[in-house]
Amino acid sequence: TRMAFQAEPMKKLFILLEAAFLTLLLCMFGAYVRQAEASAGSSLIIYYSLSGNTKNVAATLRELVGGDIMEIKTVHPYPDDFDAVVEQARAERNSGFLPPIQDLALSPEDYDVIYLGYPVWANTIPQPLATFLSQHQLAGTTIVPFCTHDGYGPGRSVQVIRSLCPEANVLPGFDMLGSQARQARELLVAWLKELGIPPQQSAEAGQTPILTTVGEHRLAGGTKYAPECRQ
Repeated sequence: TRMAFQAEPMKKLFILLEAAFLTLLLCMFGAYVRQAEASAGSSLIIYYSLSGNTKNVAATLRELVGGDIMEIKTVHPYPDDFDAVVEQARAERNSGFLPPIQDLALSPEDYDVIYLGYPVWANTIPQPLATFLSQHQLAGTTIVPFCTHDGYGPGRSVQVIRSLCPEANVLPGFDMLGSQARQARELLVAWLKELGIPPQQSAEAGQTPILTTVGEHRLAGGTKYAPECRQ
């Protein structure tokens, strides 16, 4: 009876120590999660897409590099008719008009690396993307362009991005046919490897990216062209 009486405090002490240990583990796990979320926030995928092709590429890219993702949307949608979109896009480009875009949920200036996606229209970037870049010149940011097109390639789009973001570090871009956007994974993996960015082929959306260094920045994880406005 005396031994049982003496064991009771020891049992309570063991329970208290076990509870304290579990609490410590939970605190450490919470700190790890917060650190992981902060790391993931260092890269952003932001894109403009009219028909969804560029959006599909952006979604696949996020699976490979993690980070946050955001879509650029115009205040006034483009017409549903393709020919009407072509005419409107041509008029905007010729006049230098920058269509207003909706407010962004995130601040691009908070990110070290921005993957910038867009369709190629008339050998260059679409005007909604020009609107975004006129509002956010992204000085000191590493910009990683990716685009979809109807067969003409990226055209002057990367050069235009460099001219609009003279103080950003613009890396070589990725381009592919918009019609093949749903099969973008293998091409994206090869491109990321060329840039020295190890892709996370098993990553889930929002997962912490594997970081690598490019320069001073860390990466997560006379032909007549008609405007290709379907990407």
